[in-house]
Amino acid sequence: MGQYRENFLDRESYNLFRLDRVEEAVEHYDQRIADAGEDQEKRLRLLYWKAQMLHGRDPVSVPVEAWQRYLDEVEHGSDKWLTATVLLAREFQRAGSHEKALPLLEEYLKVESTSWVMLDAAASHLALGNHKRCREYIEQTTELNGKLKDSERQSEQNQFEIVSDRIKKLSQKLGD
Repeated sequence: MGQYRENFLDRESYNLFRLDRVEEAVEHYDQRIADAGEDQEKRLRLLYWKAQMLHGRDPVSVPVEAWQRYLDEVEHGSDKWLTATVLLAREFQRAGSHEKALPLLEEYLKVESTSWVMLDAAASHLALGNHKRCREYIEQTTELNGKLKDSERQSEQNQFEIVSDRIKKLSQKLGD
């Protein structure tokens, strides 16, 4: 019976967001998070979904707070931490707070190097006027991305094209 109730409550939260009743949805999640008490697994699941549902919404401070709260509860270096770190950084970028995004992106890259996140870091460096660091990230990404060009996997070829396009756009902004 408990799982059915949880599924119903999840759906209720989802529907509140879809109806753009964001304040109600946030209150709903906050109550459920409080009710989860010491059930860490349940708390993390609810914190994650709250942040996910708020991601990309305005005002940016609301999803930033949600991702920060989730990030504070997950284990450093874990997959959950990687997800929270990059999505929090992207919210900071969306707000134009590149000085807050950059440390998160660089911390992420200490754990895992991915083209997407390297280009996020390059974009923040560019926004802050750090052209040399931007160029370095673009060069690293170009090298990493080049390994996908002749892949037999269509998904990797697609990723190569998308990343190459983003490299081109950043390079143009950089003036290269």
